[in-house]
Amino acid sequence: MEFNRKFTDLTQEEVSQIVKDIFVLTKEITGFKRSEDGFYMRLHYEEGSEDLLLRDPWVYEMAAIDAGSAGSHDYLDKLKQFCFAKGICAYAENNPYIKETV
Repeated sequence: MEFNRKFTDLTQEEVSQIVKDIFVLTKEITGFKRSEDGFYMRLHYEEGSEDLLLRDPWVYEMAAIDAGSAGSHDYLDKLKQFCFAKGICAYAENNPYIKETV
C-alpha cells in the first residue's frame, strides 16, 4: 500500500462517507473547500447553515469535526482507520522504516 495522499485529496464521495458512516450525520454535503495547507476542509451542506470543519486526524490529535458528536476518541480512531485505508497517514511521511511498497 502506498501512503501518498493528503487529507484534502479525499473526494466528495469519500467525505460524504465519513460524514454519514463515522459521524452519523444525515446532512447532505453539497460541496467543500480544501485548505491550502492540506490539513482540513470546510464542508457546505445546507443553505444558511453553519459549515462543518473536517480536520486531518493525524495532524489534529483531537476532535476531527466541529459539530455534533465531536470529541469522542472512537470517532477519531474510526477516521484514522478510514484515512489509513485510503492511503493517508502522517506517520508514513518521511518514514525511513517504510519501504516503497508496504
